[in-house]
Amino acid sequence: MIQARYMRKLFVLCACLAPLFQASAQQIGRIDMGIKKFEDEKVPPRKENLRDFQGKTTKIVVAGDNSMADLLFSDAVEKGWYISPYEFCDYEEFARIRTDTNYYFLMRVEKSPGRNSASRMEFLSLLKGSPDAVSGLDEMPEIISLPAYPGDDRSGRVFAYFPAYINIIQAHVLKVVENNLYAYAGISAYANATDELGGKTLLLLEDDFAFDIDRRDVASRFGGHAVLTVQDSIDMAIRASAQDTVVSLIVAPMHPHRGDLCYKMLIGTDTYRLYMFRKHRIGANRPAGFLKRDYRKMYGSYGK
Repeated sequence: MIQARYMRKLFVLCACLAPLFQASAQQIGRIDMGIKKFEDEKVPPRKENLRDFQGKTTKIVVAGDNSMADLLFSDAVEKGWYISPYEFCDYEEFARIRTDTNYYFLMRVEKSPGRNSASRMEFLSLLKGSPDAVSGLDEMPEIISLPAYPGDDRSGRVFAYFPAYINIIQAHVLKVVENNLYAYAGISAYANATDELGGKTLLLLEDDFAFDIDRRDVASRFGGHAVLTVQDSIDMAIRASAQDTVVSLIVAPMHPHRGDLCYKMLIGTDTYRLYMFRKHRIGANRPAGFLKRDYRKMYGSYGK
């Protein structure tokens, strides 16, 4: 868990640079290395045994252009990465050494959220060097990828969650080290712990729901433990490492195409534990956001 002192320092930086969020989101500053292909998780890609992970160097790939995304990503790594030695590198160095199996690479990767989708999304991905990588990113074994933001996002919403993402990625690696089956099952196998939400305070962004949600129903279902709120309140809870508090996050294309994936998460602000990681394909009757069945999963442990 990243300590509260670090969180305060990070969010002071965020507050000072907040006016730049929109400009930085428009200028991600990432060299175009191609779009990683959509992977159908029903047929797991090649998985790696990570027992050597903690003895190898993880290269943190950044553009070095002082964009907001780069700055906060780098800061989150510096303060929160602990499971292996790490070094920063730029895209030019990455292009030279990505075939070296002695390295793992943590980087922002552009991917398609659907098999035939024209949409683009940024993911925070942990990849392993491979001799086959000379052909492109698709040939690099993917350890884990977390959806960060759609390619046309201008809000900078996910920046506040970067420290949590760093923790979630490391927690996944440690689980795979302990049991390689998690490499095939993925984070969905253990990150649907909504039955453990009971008694915790849920801060839910109203816009994260795919249906009209009634505040009175929320108050009743959760026994007063859940609040429909605004992003500023969620950011404050993350900044304060609020105890026994869980916040929502939706990542989906801004202008989705039928079949694009919508990712739905609930993240603890004190431990950065992932209490929910679900996804669904967007369609006419299934827009982006938490669906009613997700809502039922949330309040199920509150006895309502």
